[in-house]
This record gives sequence, structure tokens and C-alpha cells, in this order.
Amino acid sequence: MTRSARESRATAVEHRLTTVGSLVQLLFEDPDPARHLATERVLGDAAWPIAVVESDAHAARFVNGAWEELFAGADPSSVLPRERLDDVFRTGVATHLSLEAIASRYFCATILPTRRAGVVTGLVVVCAEMTDDISDFGGREAERTDILDSERAARVDAERANRLKDQFLAAVSHELRTPLTTMMLWEKVLRDSSVDSNTRARALDAIHQSATAQSRLVGDLLDVSRAISGKLFIDLRLVALAELLGTAIEGVSRAARDKRITIEPDLEPGLGEVQGDANRLHQVFDNILSNAVKFTPAGGRITVSARRERSAVVIAIADNGRGIAKEFLPRLFEPFSQTEDKLTRCEGGLGLGLTIAHQLVTLHHGKLFAASDGLGRGATFTITLPVTKHRLASPALQAAAPGGAVLDGVRVLVIDDDARVRDALALLLRDAGAVVEAADSAPSARTMLTRFPADVLLCDIAMPGEDGYGFISKLRASTRGQKTPAIAVTAHATHADGRRALASGFDLHVAKPIDIEALLTSIRDLLRRRA
Repeated sequence: MTRSARESRATAVEHRLTTVGSLVQLLFEDPDPARHLATERVLGDAAWPIAVVESDAHAARFVNGAWEELFAGADPSSVLPRERLDDVFRTGVATHLSLEAIASRYFCATILPTRRAGVVTGLVVVCAEMTDDISDFGGREAERTDILDSERAARVDAERANRLKDQFLAAVSHELRTPLTTMMLWEKVLRDSSVDSNTRARALDAIHQSATAQSRLVGDLLDVSRAISGKLFIDLRLVALAELLGTAIEGVSRAARDKRITIEPDLEPGLGEVQGDANRLHQVFDNILSNAVKFTPAGGRITVSARRERSAVVIAIADNGRGIAKEFLPRLFEPFSQTEDKLTRCEGGLGLGLTIAHQLVTLHHGKLFAASDGLGRGATFTITLPVTKHRLASPALQAAAPGGAVLDGVRVLVIDDDARVRDALALLLRDAGAVVEAADSAPSARTMLTRFPADVLLCDIAMPGEDGYGFISKLRASTRGQKTPAIAVTAHATHADGRRALASGFDLHVAKPIDIEALLTSIRDLLRRRA
């Protein structure tokens, strides 16, 4: 062992020797001789070499087994420098000997005075040899230091996570209150009968945008919860990427035009198809494009390129906007993480979109990367997705295609205890050509079915008295409703809720808030399959 290594380990054990020596010192300062004997019995088997002397001659009154083993029972005065023992006896001040060599053996020692009536009457010596055993001790001490450092780092990380969560909850509150305020204010405007048609149109547009923003917020919160718990799933089908990217670009084109931002698509012909979930991939593209529009200044530029590279499609969405700080890039896809500068806070949002996008791309066996040269220098998001070898039409896109969703003469029974949802849904279904009846509870729906032979049922899940699961289970058990198509239309939107709805007897599970066009398409497709 080198001298520097011994010195380092000696420092690590010094405070332990001092602690042990202080305890022994207190025990031997007790005036009761019987307690001295008890103390000697306890210390006899102690791991630390301990000696006690009671005169300035430094003859040992007591040495324990460890001292006997280390020094063959020698007195402290023959092991340690006599002058150091004399100094402690004379001054009454404890001292520590970092290193002493005896026949090439190295050890540490702490010497403490014992007193009676304030007068120094003896010494306590505690030693530790710097051999492999002590090296092990030093290693344990170093390990303990490492553990303490790790605990401190973990505490710092936990405190940072708590701060981020507090900031996140504050942002959630803000993002919920803002659209609610917009809707409530414009609703008051609409109540004024003197409002002209232009103002009324503005009010309806503002309410629609606010409701859409809230719907997206709730969806993001649910998605990030599923992602964290490992319950975010996708429905894999063949998806034509060129069409999907075109739809995503069109979706942000209005916001881009408002800021005079140019979007330049550069999609290579023959991109092929991927095994993917069209809705989830659209969510990924929409999130990244929306961020690009949000953080690109007026008059800026966004490019969207897509290329085949061997067995994958590489999609790059680049902007010349505000960029990303280099120190933030490693945390960009972490939940609850947001840049904390004023500009980002002014832009709003929860910072969950990229977390969800990264998880969704991973579920597609792809990769999502972000790159930026720093603030003010733009950003590029690159998505790599594996391509399928077959080129088939995409059922997901076909199912989502608009048109043909009119329900001429289709009899629909709407079951929901919320009158506002029930009445609005009935009105929209009637506008689509359906014949609609509405019920506010499961018993009322059963009574209505005796006189209204519905072609399809739209049923809420959470209802007082009897929920939708109970209603559909009883209906399937009866002769009247065994084959009537039924869709669960509910705010219980998790995958577990969907599986339970299907297991109870529903044919489809549709989560609120309701996209009326998608619902009409689902009704049409369900009736076509049952025909």
C-alpha cells in the first residue's frame, strides 16, 4: 500500500477512532470500580485494539483481545512515541497519530485523557492497523461516502422532480382556466340578442377552438399517464405515410398562414407504407408541426422532408425558429420538463406533447431525435419508421375518410343522464338524417325500446342507479336486444375501459369528447358490418 493511500484511508478511520475512544473515556472516568470491571468485560471482545493506562509511567491497566493480537500485549509506551503520550497526559488534550511504523506495520491511533475531579489520571488509546482489513474498512468507508453522495444526488433529483410537478400542476390549472374563461365570456356575448352575425360567428369559433384545446389537454394528460404506467397502446395497420403527412401539414396550415410562415413539403415519391396507427402517427406529426409553428417567428420557414433509406422512412421537420438550449436537449422528451425561460411560458402549453410523441414513435419500433445548435438557431426533429414490404391500401385512412356518413332513416337511441350531451347529440344525429329518441337512464331506455326498435344504441357508461355496463349486459341477455348494435360513448377513456365495454356487450367504445364526424362514420361502418 502506498503512503498516499495509507494517508487517505487513515483520514477515513480517524473520526471512528475518536468516537470509540470518547466512549471508552467516559466509561473509565466513572468512579465506580464495579462499572470499570463491567466495561472491561464488554471491551474485551471489541474489534478495535484498546488500551487503558492510569499513571504517567504509562503502564497498561487494561488491554483488550484486539490489542493483544496486534501488539502482543505490549504497553502503549513501547508501541507509541513516549513524548506523544506525555503530551496528552500533561496538557489533557487528545491527539491522533496518523501513521506509525513498527516493523513495516502501519496503524492509526487516537490518545485521549481520562480525568477524575478534573485531574488527568490516565489515558485511553484506540488503534487500527492499516492492513488489508483496515483497507477493507477504508473501502467500506469510501462506499459509505459514495452511498451518501448518491442519496444526496437522489434527493436533489427528487426535489427537482417535485418542483417540476408543482410547475406542471400550475400550468395545468392555467391551461384549463384559459379556454374555460374564453368559453364563458363568449357564451355571455351570445346571450345578447342584439349581437350581429359576424360577432356570433366569432363567438362560435372561439368557443369551438377553446373546447378543442381543452379536449387536447385532457387527451395529453391521459396519454402521458398511460405512457408512464406502460399502458399506452397502438392499433397497427398499414398506413400510407405521404397521405398522413399531407393531412398533418394541412392541419397546421391555417396557423402558419396567420404568422406568414412558409411550410415547404419535400416528400419523396414511393415512400411506401408502415405498420402503424394512423391516428397516433398523425398525433406525432401534428405535435411536432404545431411546435414548429408556435416557436417559429412571423415570416419564418418550416421544411418537411421524407425519404426512403433502406428499410426505413426518415422524416425530418426543421424550422428556423427559436431553437433549443443545448443543456435542455437531453431532457426534451422527459415528462413534466419544460424550458423555463419567459418566452416558452408566454407560448403556453404543458410540454407533454413531445413526451407522448417519443413514446408513440418507440411503440412503432421507430426513433425520434431532436437537434438544435442552440437558442435562436432553429430545431430539427427526425423520425425514423420501419417500412413494410407490402403495398396495400390503408384501412385506417380509408375508415377515416370523410363522406358517406349520412344516416338517412337510421333509428338511433341515445342514452345519457347529462341532458346537455343528450340533447346536443340528438340534434346533430337528426341533422345527419337519423331518427333519434333519447333516454336519461337505463330503465327508461329499456322502456323506450319496447316502442322504438332502434337500429343502433349510443349509451353512456357512468349513470346513476344503473350504469352502461349493467344495461348492455341485461340487454344482451334478453331476446329483444341480443343483436342490436351498441356503442359505448363515455368519458371513461382508458384502454381498460374499452376492453371492459367490449366484454360487457358493446360493439364499439368511443371516448368523449365526441368527434361527431368520426362517430357518424363508426355508426355507418358498424351497421354495414351487421347488415
